[in-house]
Order: sequence, then structure tokens, then C-alpha cells
Amino acid sequence: MKNSFSIFKYLLWKDLILELRSKDFIISVLIFSILTITVFSQAINLTTMNPNEIGPAILWVSVAFSAAIGIPKIYAKEKEENTIDSLLVTPINRDLIFLAKSTSIFILLIFCEIIIFSLSIILFNIQLFNPIIILISVITTFGYSSVGALLGAMMIRTRTSEFLLPILFLPIIIPLLIFAIGSTEIALEQNNWGESLPWIGLGITYNLIFFPLSIFLFEKIIIE
Repeated sequence: MKNSFSIFKYLLWKDLILELRSKDFIISVLIFSILTITVFSQAINLTTMNPNEIGPAILWVSVAFSAAIGIPKIYAKEKEENTIDSLLVTPINRDLIFLAKSTSIFILLIFCEIIIFSLSIILFNIQLFNPIIILISVITTFGYSSVGALLGAMMIRTRTSEFLLPILFLPIIIPLLIFAIGSTEIALEQNNWGESLPWIGLGITYNLIFFPLSIFLFEKIIIE
């Protein structure tokens, strides 16, 4: 157990260091999200529309699309330097590779979301930093990370991964996107745990289905 945790920490540190050096994922996610949110904030008339209703939709759709664009960047270095092949010939549990990859995506997305949320607060005049929305963000980002890590591994040997991954990623995370938008709207309007709990249960159920499924499929896909 202790050895597995040490391997996990090493793999996670490797992924984070590679990203901090290249910054491909962070730059892709932030630029796309910021441009999308800024354009929509200027295109709609906030004086006639309720920011608590339109803001969450723009926010989470921009995060979903930017994640779909950024996740292939995480696997780019693995593809260029054949790092995955090197990991596969080492006697380590394949699940640790998936957990490290999904955790690194989760950490990087959370970092980007802090900046994106801050911009959304300014542009839409909505309060996103409250406990309910933070929990919603964690649940949603966890789901994005699990699905993204699996699909990124699936696309690693294709030349068109940056085109194919969004096509596969976005339909799969639609239930999670609906959860994020709907629960965020309720949290902004009522800020009530009782009203938010059914939605939070939906998000947790999604993760309970897709996280084990992603772990199960990851080894089969990565070996193929």
C-alpha cells in the first residue's frame, strides 16, 4: 500500500511538472474559457436577463469545451516521448497511471476554474464562491477528469486526438453538464442545501458510475 502511494505521488508529480514546464493545458483552457465568457457577457443584455440563470450556463459550457480542448495537451508529451510505453513495461499497477492522470487533470482544472470563476463574478455579478457551488465544482471537475483521462488514453495513438476527443468527450459529459448548470442556478437563486441536495445526488451518481468504469476500461485501452 505504501509503495503504491509512493508510485502514485511520483506519477502525479511527473504530470504536474511536465504541465508547469509547457503550460499547454492551462493556457488552452484559460484562453478559450476567458474568450467565451467575455464574448457572451458582451453579446447578451444583462439588464433584461437574470445573471443567475444565464451565467451558470455560459460558465459551465465554456469550462466543458475548454477541458475537451485542453485534455489532449496533457497526453501530448506522453505521445511525443513514448512515456506511456515506458510505464507499461514497468511492474506497476495500471490503475495508478489512471489515478495519477485523472488527479493531475483535476488539479489543473480546479486551478483554471478559480480564475474563470473570478472573471465570471466580475462580468456577470454573481457570487460563485459559496460552499454549495464549490462542492458542485468539485463534483463536476471530478467527472470531467475521470472521463477525460480515459478518452485521452484512447486517443493517444491517433494523430487527430485534438479533433476526436471533444467529439467523444462532450456527449458523454452532457448529464454532468446539466447537473452543473441546474445545481448552480439553484444555488445562486436560493443558496439552500435542501434544494441543492437532489442535484448533488445526481452528480455523485454520475461519478459513481463513470469513475469505476473508467478505471476498468483504462487498462484495456492503454494496452491496446
